Amino acid sequence: MNPNNPWWGTLIELNGDPIAYIELLYAHFNSHFIDSRPRLDGKQVLHDSRDDGGKCACFVHITSKDDEASGARVLDLRRSERLCWIRPIIENVTQPEVLRWDEEKGRQRRVFLYLANERFLVILEETKYGYMLVTAYYVERDHTHERYLRKYDRYNT
Repeated sequence: MNPNNPWWGTLIELNGDPIAYIELLYAHFNSHFIDSRPRLDGKQVLHDSRDDGGKCACFVHITSKDDEASGARVLDLRRSERLCWIRPIIENVTQPEVLRWDEEKGRQRRVFLYLANERFLVILEETKYGYMLVTAYYVERDHTHERYLRKYDRYNT
C-alpha cells in the first residue's frame, strides 16, 4: 500500500477560498452519496437529504460541528478533509484497518466503523430500507479514542 495514497484516499485540504472549498466538498459528497449509494452488508446506505441552508442536512452534519460559544454549526476542517474517506470505509469494511462493532440502543442498531490508525469514525444506523449515515468525524481526544478501542475489543471477544 502506498502511504501517500491509501485505499481510503487522501485528504481534501482547504487551499484558499472557504466557499470554493465547501463547493468542492459538496461535489465529492454528491458523487459518493447522491449520484450513487454505497452498500454495507448488501444494503444501501442512505443519508438525511433534507435541505439545510441549501445543502443536504447529512453533508452539513459531516462537515461541521457545534460551536459552543455561538450555538451554531461551524466548518470543521478535520471532518471536512476526510469526507472522501467515508464511502471507501463503508465499502471496505472487511479491511483489517477498519474496526467494526454494532451497538443496540432500544430498538435501534448502530454500526460503528473506525479507522483507528487515522482516528476517523463512521456511524450508521440500520433501518428497514438499509442503513442511514448518521455521522462521521475525526476523534480528537485520546480518551475517546481509547474508549472506542475498548468498545471494539468488548464487541469482538
